[in-house]
Amino acid sequence: MGILNFWQNCLFERLNKINPANPKNMSKPFINKIKEYNWPGNVRELQNVMERAYYLAEGSIITKEYLPENMSISDNPKNGKMILCP
Repeated sequence: MGILNFWQNCLFERLNKINPANPKNMSKPFINKIKEYNWPGNVRELQNVMERAYYLAEGSIITKEYLPENMSISDNPKNGKMILCP
């Protein structure tokens, strides 16, 4: 398990423990967006994004629509990899 997966799961488990009456799950597209992002702001930024999506999600599934708008993907012509635009 990569460090991103570790932190993602730790943060998510903590949120479900804080809110046991309304546990939530992450959709695959949500998880993929989290993994694709560069995370220039470190673990604190990941925590803020995860908490924001968790509390904004109205149902039990957190979808990519609850991620900030600045996490949209575009092609990076320099190295052929995907990057996220601010």
